[in-house]
Amino acid sequence: MPLANDNKPKPFHLYSMRQAIEEEFILDVLKNYTSYGQAYRLAHDAEDKEVDRKKAKTQLSKWVRLHPHNIAQKSQVIIEHFREHVAHLLNHEAKAMVVTSSRLEAVKYKQAFDSYVREKGYKRLTAMVAFSGEVVDEGESYTENSMNPGLQGRDMRKAFDTDDYQVMLVANKFQTRL
Repeated sequence: MPLANDNKPKPFHLYSMRQAIEEEFILDVLKNYTSYGQAYRLAHDAEDKEVDRKKAKTQLSKWVRLHPHNIAQKSQVIIEHFREHVAHLLNHEAKAMVVTSSRLEAVKYKQAFDSYVREKGYKRLTAMVAFSGEVVDEGESYTENSMNPGLQGRDMRKAFDTDDYQVMLVANKFQTRL
């Protein structure tokens, strides 16, 4: 029979959300639900203690600067800006230098940069990272040599002057003073 006002479709089967959850076809969204009130109480049950305002601001700033999401987003902006507005300049030999606040930040930018370039499949866009000494993060040790395998023993300045590298991520190195 054709569809009409007196002949509307009717469900012929009922598959409840409870049954779907029990059969593990969907997740129970309320299983780990925490109300705002509960979350607030959990966060504030511990004794509030006074902290030095300057130290707190410094630590919060560091946390924000080093947050993986923040670094990933900034890396994406840097890379896309370079590709769209800089790379074609100077007969496609343009370079960029990104100065970071710390050696750890330089390491994290290099990791995010490489990850994004790899994810996008960009071929002619390679970054080198420059910092002195060794950086230890979450039990892993990083050096310029370990993070720049493409150097192959070459001097960084000379390697950056080749077509092998387009971006240098630095912390307290290769910066000129005015």
